[in-house]
Amino acid sequence: MGSHRSDDMCVQGVHVAVYTSVVQLHNNSSTTGISAPRTMIVEDLFLAALDVPAADRAAWLTARTDVSAAERAAAMAMVAAFAAGAGRVDVAMGAMRVELSDAMAHGDGSAGRYLLLHRLGSGGFGDVFLGRQEHPVRRLVAVKILRDALSSPVAHARFRAEQQAVAALDHPGIAAMLETGELPDGRPWFAMPFVAGLPITDFAREHSLGVHSRVRMVTDACDAVEHAHRRGVIHRDLKPANVLVADEAGVVRPRVIDFGVAKLEDAAFMGAGTSTVEGALVGTPEYMSPEQADAAPPDTRSDVFSLGTILYELLADRLPRSTDALRSGGRAGLAAAIRATAPSAPSAFAPAARSVDSDLDAVCMQAIAADASARYQSVGELRADLQRWSDGETPLAVHPSQFGRVLRFARRNWRGVAVAALVTFALLGSTAFSVRQANAAELARADAQRRADQNARVLEYMTGVLAGADPTAQGGREDVSVREQLALAVADLDKGALRDAPGEAAEIRYAIGGAFTGIGRTDDAVLQYRAGLDALEVSHTDMPALECKLAIQCSAALAIANRGAEAVVMAQRALAVADRADDAVLRGRSLSTLADAQRVEATDIESAKRNGEEAVRILRSVPGAPPEELASALNNLGVVHFIMGDMDAGIAAAEEAIAINRQLGQEGSYKAMFDLHNISQIERGAGRFDDAERHTREALVLVERFAGMKHPHRASVLASLALIKRSKKEFAEGEKYQREAIELLTELDLGNSPDAGIAFLNLASLLRDQDKLPEAIDAGREAVRIVDGVPGQDPWISAAARMSLGRALTASKRYPEAEKPLQEAWVLLEPLGIDPKRRSS
Repeated sequence: MGSHRSDDMCVQGVHVAVYTSVVQLHNNSSTTGISAPRTMIVEDLFLAALDVPAADRAAWLTARTDVSAAERAAAMAMVAAFAAGAGRVDVAMGAMRVELSDAMAHGDGSAGRYLLLHRLGSGGFGDVFLGRQEHPVRRLVAVKILRDALSSPVAHARFRAEQQAVAALDHPGIAAMLETGELPDGRPWFAMPFVAGLPITDFAREHSLGVHSRVRMVTDACDAVEHAHRRGVIHRDLKPANVLVADEAGVVRPRVIDFGVAKLEDAAFMGAGTSTVEGALVGTPEYMSPEQADAAPPDTRSDVFSLGTILYELLADRLPRSTDALRSGGRAGLAAAIRATAPSAPSAFAPAARSVDSDLDAVCMQAIAADASARYQSVGELRADLQRWSDGETPLAVHPSQFGRVLRFARRNWRGVAVAALVTFALLGSTAFSVRQANAAELARADAQRRADQNARVLEYMTGVLAGADPTAQGGREDVSVREQLALAVADLDKGALRDAPGEAAEIRYAIGGAFTGIGRTDDAVLQYRAGLDALEVSHTDMPALECKLAIQCSAALAIANRGAEAVVMAQRALAVADRADDAVLRGRSLSTLADAQRVEATDIESAKRNGEEAVRILRSVPGAPPEELASALNNLGVVHFIMGDMDAGIAAAEEAIAINRQLGQEGSYKAMFDLHNISQIERGAGRFDDAERHTREALVLVERFAGMKHPHRASVLASLALIKRSKKEFAEGEKYQREAIELLTELDLGNSPDAGIAFLNLASLLRDQDKLPEAIDAGREAVRIVDGVPGQDPWISAAARMSLGRALTASKRYPEAEKPLQEAWVLLEPLGIDPKRRSS
């Protein structure tokens, strides 16, 4: 007994000595490049490991998942060196420094100006670390880094896409992006504020919150998620751990984290905290909608389901569906298990003191309905009903109106409803309401009509003025006073004009964007479309048709500017709105816009083809769909076929579009110019050079007739004519047309635009064809300079510019100089699966 106690005292004495030595060596050491917090974590691990029996130390350290792999490895190195060095602490400290220095060489230890303290967790393609910024301010951050084991071109592209998604979000309820960068080994990272909060359910429990406070937290979370949805970002893994709540100076502030992550980890059924089911299924089973469990395409209503489940858990202190029941059947049985369970209302389980009433029950149960069509159709609808409950009003979920029931029926049976619409509305007209309600409704309608008439007059005037700024509608004449009026209209709106009428303000922004597009100012157009979307979002104005139109046009403008990644995000937003509105024509338009954006982005041409074909199918099948929308979708699909090398299919689609527009009386119009220009590019790809030149010259006549000689569209047609001349080996004539296009862009103050960059890279090719190599090199360098100076350009544009320069240098036998741009081009194109020969020749 005494001997045993003596041994204990001896071990403790050794620990004290070791601890003292560690502290002294830590204070006296100079470990350049390794953060002091990092070494302290490893030292603490080492000291704690000495308390574990020697045989179990390796397993104990391996199980410490609260620290990074590099920190565990460094602690193991210390333990091994300590044993091998007969208890010499300096040997152990040396082993730690070697291990951490090696980790630092691979980018582990710091990211830019942020010291990485320890790993917080993993998700998707990255690891998330707690980091600390020292200058210019001292604060904690969360740093997400692409995982080393997944550092492939595809993973890089996915990680960059997540960066883009997070960067698009700007809301106080969402952790914003602070900075992006790359580690020494090339892996990308981005930093966000560290949210020092508790999961929403833990916060409610620890602070003993009442039901109103719990509902308020969910309402705030809905506001953040709705913001993301309006920007085309669907969370897909909403759960308490991803809604963190902190008390900031007496204000309870929820923040939604982990947005935009396409998680592909395995074994979700191992535990509730795991975030992904096998393959590409994303989400956590307990909070996942049945359609998400079926791996259906992302839908905003899935986020409604997840938020409803969080609300249920906050009200009832339990989940609506049993974890065991959901997970017992694995992935294959998950959707069926969700649908098979009919949860009781949360009030059945809520503590008596929490007083969950039947109105709140109704809201919660509608949010977690297994049938997506019976659910709230948007997070905004859920937020609005929660707000009604908080304000003492009756939520819409309590007594669904006859009209609401018909809408839900229509979502399921839209073909039958189209036939029976008149009968349905006749029945609605016979529904009995009290005289008081009828009078109140009539007064409200009269007031709304007065406001609508007033705003319509304003809108009609403003739209008429703005239309005059488009020279394509004025026979090419540029009216300076109208251009000035356009600038004044923008300034007035920016100062708050029509702030009390956000819908009308958004309509005017839409008209302004169209005017800017008409004069070739796509960047200005994008700003106006985004401003219109912001006006709707900030005011919570529900005008899905207008929102969808704004997003579609914004995506189209971004695609014209070769900002494909942004165009894809905006098109996805349009598609989400179209689905929320349950409008087939809007869905068809959105899918066609998405196909064109994906074509420009060039990372997933197969998806572009699928979306383009689906758009055409929808617009063919929907009764009453505008034929001009089908023609537009066919044009977009034709270009996708062209990019994929299927020239016959591309020409067939373009010819059908032309035939439709002729039937609509568009022959000889400015619209016909776009059709002719479109088919000429496909004909050039098919080797039908004479047809391509004929159609391009016809397009040139139309653009000069309608837009005049000084318009960016004329430069585009001239550039296409130059490419056709190159294909026909008429290089000198091609050079003439290309230089004319460049001169026109410069005169229009578009000399540093994406179109100018493409014009110079094509000029470099034409000059190289004629052995004008010094001029070709100069043109290639100018192409690279311009493209690199335009933010948001897609990788293939940058690669094509570098290919034009590299090939000119190669033709000049300046091989060492050619190697750099050619290698840079390959690095840009290889992750996209693009053969450089297809993008630049």
